[in-house]
Amino acid sequence: MEPFQNENEIMATSVAFTPCPLCDGALLVEHPHDFTADHQGHPYRVTGLRHATCPSCASYLVSPEQSRHNKRRLIAARARVVAAQGPTRTPVTD
Repeated sequence: MEPFQNENEIMATSVAFTPCPLCDGALLVEHPHDFTADHQGHPYRVTGLRHATCPSCASYLVSPEQSRHNKRRLIAARARVVAAQGPTRTPVTD
């Protein structure tokens, strides 16, 4: 995986040095990931999403901070797709 490119992309420290809440067998490791989505037939890619894994039990976890970050990234990416589509026209009915 590619490292983050700027300070806004630096992985959150909220999971750093946090033991796995499921097995308590190891410290969580944060990872970036990408996601491909579709909005009204227009595919787009969201990069820089975050999740954590436990090397001991292989659990995939998302902290509240990571979830907020991911949601902001998804909303921003969708907004770019909508803006690129241009204004939508609502039919006028009498």
